[in-house]
Amino acid sequence: MLVHPQFDPVAIAIGPLAVRWYGLMYMVAFILFVVLGRVHARRRPELGWNAQQIDDLLFYGVLGV
Repeated sequence: MLVHPQFDPVAIAIGPLAVRWYGLMYMVAFILFVVLGRVHARRRPELGWNAQQIDDLLFYGVLGV
């Protein structure tokens, strides 16, 4: 039988406002996408990507999520 950990899904709670762990992970993923995308675009200019295109891709990805 599998034993699943029972952890609190709320990372930070300030009054009625609660920030959950999965929300923090989405935020970390979006920030890493921008940082790593810009670094990759700067290192490989032959690909033709610029910061504006990476930001646009992030916007459409956030809408998709």
